Amino acid sequence: SGIEGDRGWIASDTVEKRARTKFKLGAWLGRGPLDTIVEPENVTNLFKWLMGSVTTTGAGPYTHVFKSGDEIKSFTGRLGANLRERLLGGCLVESGRFEARAGRGDAGLLRSTWEILGAKLETDGAIGTPTISTLLPFVWHAGTITLNAVNKSTQVKRFALDYRNNIPIDDLYAFSTTEPTLIRVGRADITCDMDIQFDDTAQYDLFKNGTEFAAKFDFIHTTTPY
Repeated sequence: SGIEGDRGWIASDTVEKRARTKFKLGAWLGRGPLDTIVEPENVTNLFKWLMGSVTTTGAGPYTHVFKSGDEIKSFTGRLGANLRERLLGGCLVESGRFEARAGRGDAGLLRSTWEILGAKLETDGAIGTPTISTLLPFVWHAGTITLNAVNKSTQVKRFALDYRNNIPIDDLYAFSTTEPTLIRVGRADITCDMDIQFDDTAQYDLFKNGTEFAAKFDFIHTTTPY
């Protein structure tokens, strides 16, 4: 985690002297990336907070379907350090990025980076006991990539998928407080880039003709697709 707090100090320029001598606390904001290895249990809540809408069916295993909602929810982040915790309240997920590439060793892991915005920084008296998942992570060789309903797994060497909420940060603040108090989201932007070794012209023809198509990424944990 690289989440850092910014007190947003406001410095006033005066004609008194060249050095600035007047400072006031400004708009507080916590912001930074949270890097994770993706596996079935450690990202479900982050997906919900990123996209805003989830439908759950079944029982053991559950099926979660995440969709872009009209609003997103906030949550509290707990960051342990030595004998105390930092509590980052009112967190929002600004964006999520998912990337995997073919290769040996940990190069084949499915990784994610979540850009977090935090509204309020507090401390807690003791570090809580986290629940650590025992499930194995998703890896490249257990994935399938389908482009325009055709399996292209043997051609794609890397992909990166980005989902951005485009949160208008200045709109989170109200009068009489230095902390964000509102939840606002912008247009959801979804982009994807891939490195492909072509063995035909199918994908190039789609690009050349401006043809819309679907890209589907499946990763398997034991026998369950995600």
